[in-house]
Amino acid sequence: MASFNRVILCGNLTRDPELRHIPSGTAVTEVGLAVNDKFKKGNDWVDEVSFVDIVFWGKTAEIVCQYLNKGSWVSVSGEPRLTEYKGKQYLELSAHQVSLCGGAKKQDAEQAPAPRKADTSKRRVGGMDADDDPFG
Repeated sequence: MASFNRVILCGNLTRDPELRHIPSGTAVTEVGLAVNDKFKKGNDWVDEVSFVDIVFWGKTAEIVCQYLNKGSWVSVSGEPRLTEYKGKQYLELSAHQVSLCGGAKKQDAEQAPAPRKADTSKRRVGGMDADDDPFG
């Protein structure tokens, strides 16, 4: 029997996306997503925020850098992955689709600045060093 591994999250970006390329030339962008939940505990309403790292690949990574910024409200779907970094495990989402839900967004495409380039000397994406190539 086949399994299904897909998650859909809706929340706000916690930082501006930065575009970088792995050695094969594939574009990669990593952002944080804050997902809010509100529930009743006794007589009080409690806000709870979960933070998830999102990794975009290829053309989607380029589009995210061009049109989204910190605070953008987006819906993202993809595959959840448990990743280990410096002895700690955390959840990340390898995104397949992203949709702008509203809220903060960049200027019109004609006025948008060129995508930001990431400093790959210290970055890790998806639990990999900047020089790792997930496809090769």
